[in-house]
This record gives sequence, C-alpha cells and structure tokens, in this order.
Amino acid sequence: MNILIRLPNWMGDMVMSSAFVKAVRDLYPDAAIDLIAKKGIDVLLDFFPEHGQRFVFSKDEFPGLSGAWKFGKRIRQQKKYDLFFCLPDSLSSAVMAYATGAAKRVGYRKEGRGLLLTASFNKKAGLHRVEEYQDLLQQFTGKLCQKRK
Repeated sequence: MNILIRLPNWMGDMVMSSAFVKAVRDLYPDAAIDLIAKKGIDVLLDFFPEHGQRFVFSKDEFPGLSGAWKFGKRIRQQKKYDLFFCLPDSLSSAVMAYATGAAKRVGYRKEGRGLLLTASFNKKAGLHRVEEYQDLLQQFTGKLCQKRK
C-alpha cells in the first residue's frame, strides 16, 4: 500500500502532526508512507523517521488552486497512491489530493472539500491540534489512536 500525507503549512502544526504520521505507521506497518511539506519548513521532515519519499510544495512555484492541481498531477506521474491524508483544512490541499489520483482521499469537511475527498469527516470542536489529527485517523479507520499524555 502506498500512502501520501499532506502535512500542515505551519511549523508548529507540522511538529504536532508527527504523532499522526507515527500512528499511520503503526496502523499500516508495511505501507510506503510519503510526505508533502511546504517549502521552508521541509527541513523538519528529518524528524519524521516513518516516511519514505518527500515532496516539497512551494506556493511561489505552484500558486493558487491551479498550482495545487499541477503539483498533485506531478506527483501522480511519479507514483500511484492508495491513500491520501489531507491534514490542512484548505481547499487547495484537497485539490492537490484529488489531482494525485489517490484511490482514497481523507480529510475534514470544510470549504466545499467534501466533493474532492472520498472520506470526509466533521471536525470535533475543542480538540487540541494533535488530538484533531488523531481523531481524523480514528474516524477513518474506526480504530482508537493513542491519546497524548
């Protein structure tokens, strides 16, 4: 199984997404897990040992929704993905997910993204960002993820 995860755009959120990436590794131990990170914070990928290939997304090089589409299509030409987790809530990240051609595209319902995702969920109010990411995985898989301590 090939899994692609679109990481958050902000440094702090990206750091908090590391528990999500580890949980995905725990649930799919034999999967190839690749990551998409925003240019400028992609250096943090060194702290994500559970991944294979890295894709660095630059909004300067790929501006707007059409840029997200082109970036996703570029990824699609390199590798076929079975599963795409979309952690940012933006419409552009869902467009990118759709353009990759991943068979399953998972994320939160927001900004009309439900049409682009094959599995979209409502975000629960009052969750810490780490718990928000874990909850997305739990809603998709039906399996409990480890709570933060």
